[in-house]
Amino acid sequence: MLLLLATALLCTESQPTAVEWERARSAPRSYASDFFVFIGECEGRRAVFAADFNRGKKDSKAQNEQWFVLHIEKQGWAELAGGGEYKVKGAEPLALRDSAQYSFSGDDAQGWTLKGSAQHPGLSTQALQARSAQRNEKGVFARSSGPAALTWKDRTYVGAALREFTLLPGMNLITDPDAGLFGDGWNGLYALRGRGDKAELVVFHQTGGELKSLLNPCTGFVATSPTLELAKANFRADAWEQAAGFFRWPGRWRVDPLPNSGRIEVKLEERDTLISWVVGGACVAIARGEMQLADQKLELYGLAQVVR
Repeated sequence: MLLLLATALLCTESQPTAVEWERARSAPRSYASDFFVFIGECEGRRAVFAADFNRGKKDSKAQNEQWFVLHIEKQGWAELAGGGEYKVKGAEPLALRDSAQYSFSGDDAQGWTLKGSAQHPGLSTQALQARSAQRNEKGVFARSSGPAALTWKDRTYVGAALREFTLLPGMNLITDPDAGLFGDGWNGLYALRGRGDKAELVVFHQTGGELKSLLNPCTGFVATSPTLELAKANFRADAWEQAAGFFRWPGRWRVDPLPNSGRIEVKLEERDTLISWVVGGACVAIARGEMQLADQKLELYGLAQVVR
């Protein structure tokens, strides 16, 4: 435990340490996730892509699941088949392994390549810069980002990508989902501020529950150099819309105050419901609005991820 605490204090990189990996592999239950998000543009039309690759370990058995979404501006959400559980033979539990839809190569230092099948977009990134990393007895939650390109059909979209890595020793969110894990939910914003070569990636989330000590209840960053941290802000959701059950989806987010008298306000449009229970669910939407820092106000456009 002392070694783990020392590692948590000294390590700020986005990759888990050997000690952290060993702790997860030796636990009866563990969970790892790589979540990739891309926002970019081709000939004036923007694309938003997200892909989540989750691995679980329970005793000697391993689980793998994936989901992905793609939105093309003025065309809507594309239909991408193959989401859900997939089998991997002989794979080490928690390792990121290929599926029928995607094969993986690279790392943060070299850049990532997600090679999609003929029916799935491909993503390639340059080297990803570590932006934030939280680690404690609950696990590791780290974010890195950098320039990237998405290929889909006959187009190449140029923009930025985020990798969000989670490692949770002691729990398996695939086999044993916990309704109290995120408290009153998860609200995640992944967007570009501005357009063209000067666009900057903006990431922000709000959550609670059992993992708030690891995830931080309300935080984010702007991918400037150096990274501009967004912390200690007030998050407000409103413009609620009734879901297919006894709960509602937010239609707008507001975040303030940010550094330099800044604020964020986005509308959640073109919602795509991924999961709907009677009392909750998960969805994605297009986040469209603006972000102000000091006297500069620029457009925000990207992905909103909501778990209720």
